[in-house]
Amino acid sequence: MMRVPVVVSNPYFTLSHDDARGIWRLTRSSVPLALADVEAAFSPVVRAVERVERTRAGLLIDIRDAPFRNDPPLEVELDRQMRRVIAGFLRFAVLVKTSTGALQVSRVSRQQHQDEPFVFRDEMDAVAFLLS
Repeated sequence: MMRVPVVVSNPYFTLSHDDARGIWRLTRSSVPLALADVEAAFSPVVRAVERVERTRAGLLIDIRDAPFRNDPPLEVELDRQMRRVIAGFLRFAVLVKTSTGALQVSRVSRQQHQDEPFVFRDEMDAVAFLLS
C-alpha cells in the first residue's frame, strides 16, 4: 500500500488515511496493551474516525504485529473499543499474519455474538475487498 498521511499515532496504533482510495488503515503495533491502557489507546483513534464520513470509506485493520493474547477481560474490552472504531464504515477488513490469528479473530467475534468478520492474510486481497 502506498504511503499515506498518519492521522493518529501512539505506542499501540497508527491510523492513516488513503484519500485517493477512500481507505482508512488502523495498524496495531507489537507493544503489549494492558487492560488499564485500552481506553487511552483507543480514544484518539475513535475521536479521529468520528469526524469523518465513514459511510463512503473502508477500514483496513492490520493486526499482523499485535501480540497474541488470550485474556478474556482484555478481549472483551478490545472488542468493545474496536466496535466503536468500525461503526459506520461502509466495510472493514481485518488483516492477520497467520491462520491462528484468523481463527482468534473469528472466535472473539462469535463470543461477542457478532457477524463473522472479513479476515484476510493477504493485504492485496483485503484492499480489493474494501474497494469492491
